[in-house]
Amino acid sequence: MRFAVMAMIMLLPAAACAAGAPDAADASPSQIAAVKAACTRIIRLEKGQAQWAGCVEDLSQTVAHQNQDGLVISDIRNCQSAGLQRGTPEFSNCMLAHQDDASPQRTAFLDASRIKASDDDSRSYFSAPFGLRRHREGYACAAIGMEPGSAGFQDCVNNLASELFYIGTPNG
Repeated sequence: MRFAVMAMIMLLPAAACAAGAPDAADASPSQIAAVKAACTRIIRLEKGQAQWAGCVEDLSQTVAHQNQDGLVISDIRNCQSAGLQRGTPEFSNCMLAHQDDASPQRTAFLDASRIKASDDDSRSYFSAPFGLRRHREGYACAAIGMEPGSAGFQDCVNNLASELFYIGTPNG
């Protein structure tokens, strides 16, 4: 079983290439609402600020990647449970058939009303010290379902921090 899970994880990048890279538009309305809540309530940015738009775009992209990864793992399990062997044309055709399935997208439900500030400090993103900003970036990633300690979580935090820094520093 452990080997099967590792094999699924190793297949994700190849499957993502086959399916096309997800973009922020692939996130559901409830996920977008949760992302906006995280950028407003946790990061403490205001709608209309360039950093708020960057935060929403970055976290929405992360959610879209999560959605696609979850679908790929589900499709792998479905094809394996049908008795198909990886590396065969039948398995590949099964994966493509699942990607072409017109059923509603299976996405994680995120509830924006449950997203709360991660700290009692009322300072905005712009006046918060580095450590507090990093704390908030981690909580924003956790709020959209990224698991702390995972590579995906660390990527989320780093990408969000970079996005916000470069928007705030036009000359890099």
